[in-house]
Amino acid sequence: MSSFIFPSLQGVTWPQGNSISYKTLTDEAMSKRLASLALQTYPIHTWTLSYDILRDDVNTSDIRSIVGLFNACRGRYDSFLFSDPTFNSVVGQVFGVGDGQTKAFQLVATFKNVNGAGGPDIIQNFNGAPTVFNAGASVPYFLGPTGIVNFTTAPAIGNSLTWTGGFYYRCHFLADSLQVQQFMNQWWSTQNLQFRSRLL
Repeated sequence: MSSFIFPSLQGVTWPQGNSISYKTLTDEAMSKRLASLALQTYPIHTWTLSYDILRDDVNTSDIRSIVGLFNACRGRYDSFLFSDPTFNSVVGQVFGVGDGQTKAFQLVATFKNVNGAGGPDIIQNFNGAPTVFNAGASVPYFLGPTGIVNFTTAPAIGNSLTWTGGFYYRCHFLADSLQVQQFMNQWWSTQNLQFRSRLL
């Protein structure tokens, strides 16, 4: 499992795709009543990016960044970290409520409007150390490898647990082949580069 970071490049074109998926079992009775069973708590994201210009005539080459990452991951084999340009940090994100006994809580982030509907994304990879608060006060903690915060003392009953910080999605490419096209001297492009988030 690598710590490579997907490069942020200027040549990305519109539209950019982010497909969000869950897994659910459903069964419809003869009476047309529908029973559902959620098999997945957190969503999986699939991004589709296209680049009209990947320059090789700049100090840090765009085409070498993309091809280098793909080769370092050996296609679908290894993973990398991706900072979604729309959702990559939170401020005061609630991730639990103390019950006086539980010491371990999973960090999550919810993409939604204030007071609007939303479901959490599991957060397991961080851009810097998150700051964790217990009832509004910054507290020490131990962060496990899958984004679980461990407190030395269980938060008191009713205490709101929040965090602030940046995060990445851990992703892998969806294909073992990458097609790039050179359309001018030292200028390249690639279309429909797809990768998917994965859980640890």
